[in-house]
Amino acid sequence: MTSKFDNIYKSDLVTNASLALFNTRTFKNTIHPTNSLITKLPPYIIQQILEYVNQFDLINLSLTCSRLYLLAIEKLYKRITIVLEAEFPNKYKGDSHKYIIDNGMKYMDSSLIFKLNNLLKFIITITKNKSIFQLIKYVVFDKSYDTFQGGSDLLIALQCQIMKIFEFSKNLNFLHISFVDFTKGIDKLTKFLSFENVRQKMFKLLITDLNQLNKPFIPPNLTNLFLLLNDHDDDNNNNNNNNNNNKIPIMDLSMPPFDCFNSLFTLTCSTTNQLGLSILKNLKLSSRNMKLKLKGLTVFHQEQQQQSDNSTKLDFEIINQTIDLTYLSHLYLKVDCNEHRDNLCNCYEIFFDKFSQFSNQNNGLPNLINFEIESYPNMEWLRPHQQMENILTPLSGFIKTLTNLSRLTIDFSTPGFKMFDNNLALSNYMLNKLNEHLMQAFFLSFVIKNDNENQNDNENQNDNDKVPLLTNLKTLQLPDFFTSFIYYKPDFMESLLHTCKCWGCQLVLNKLEMNFMIN
Repeated sequence: MTSKFDNIYKSDLVTNASLALFNTRTFKNTIHPTNSLITKLPPYIIQQILEYVNQFDLINLSLTCSRLYLLAIEKLYKRITIVLEAEFPNKYKGDSHKYIIDNGMKYMDSSLIFKLNNLLKFIITITKNKSIFQLIKYVVFDKSYDTFQGGSDLLIALQCQIMKIFEFSKNLNFLHISFVDFTKGIDKLTKFLSFENVRQKMFKLLITDLNQLNKPFIPPNLTNLFLLLNDHDDDNNNNNNNNNNNKIPIMDLSMPPFDCFNSLFTLTCSTTNQLGLSILKNLKLSSRNMKLKLKGLTVFHQEQQQQSDNSTKLDFEIINQTIDLTYLSHLYLKVDCNEHRDNLCNCYEIFFDKFSQFSNQNNGLPNLINFEIESYPNMEWLRPHQQMENILTPLSGFIKTLTNLSRLTIDFSTPGFKMFDNNLALSNYMLNKLNEHLMQAFFLSFVIKNDNENQNDNENQNDNDKVPLLTNLKTLQLPDFFTSFIYYKPDFMESLLHTCKCWGCQLVLNKLEMNFMIN
């Protein structure tokens, strides 16, 4: 029985001629004079030069002579990034070739594959040429669109095929796949990561069960650990008041196998019930003064409904007692409290208020350069005063304390930022004003110092006039933040975007008209 993937393999999409992009020869027998520049240059000098060569020129260089062949294909195949049917900035007009030249090796240090046809060429090349296959150290199969023939079924088959091929790799350091079917994909990935040869050089490990940590052994080069532990209650007859934390066992970091946590660079904590703090809560440190010194921390946590105790509430002290927050350079939090909509729970506010106090007491956490905050999608919409008091004010208060931030990402889902209730019967004008005040309160607070700060600054006029946040900030990402304010109105032409007279809103309207509106 043949699969859709097999049929594509055998179809005229893949011809001998089409293999030219990746199918470089294993040996080019070209002899150079002993006094030639290529012969005289040591390999490490050539490798430095190749850092400035794009993906397509690396292929051409590999075909010129035997001396350049190995160095060129080592660079070409070291990192592979796959994004099928990717979208490109408008200036490229869909030209993937130009995008690869401008961005691939130059900024990503990776060969890029955007087209299904080229992915199939790549797969055939590495399955036929084992020496090239073993050169690959990093593979990223990023989120892809299934607009090609075969759709999601073919995309799933391709993702499985990639894992199947790399089960035989001895040199793979990193594999990331954005699965179409997340649940089945994670099961396949944990199985893949259980192979001895795969673990030998792997530095990032994902486990769904603590027993997987050292079976067959802990990767010798482990620096990044992703804990996606199962805390589902399989017994439907159990008491509803059962504490979810009890499903996560105590992990003693002074004893094997959990002592490997002490040498990690990054740690990601999540569970099937989205209770990442329960993992940190069950870490038993070697001593009270031996907090984990991590470069990066990621926590997924959402307060659970219908819990009689406070076991799932957001609690800053759980992180503070386990992680040395002054050492962190990257912090990603996907945290939320769904209860504050109904019973006025304020654990989200308390969490960031305590984090703000900690930051102020530790010089604004100067080592923290990247902070990302995300919320969970919620169908219950907050009214403006709830949004301001429970989320925006405590969050902005914390962000303003950070003194060395260079990258900030705020990713709140649109439903969670719905700014009004249909039952309020407010005019469009009033609704827009509410949104305007919310935006000003949140964003202007980053730029304009409050009265207390201004009074303190008058005593020392030589201080930098900038708010600390703006001193080093280079990247600000708001994936779904502005659209929440812009697209909420039933009548788009009366939205805040249209009624505002500032040049920024007019620029957005001009871009929308240029790209989407048809006369």
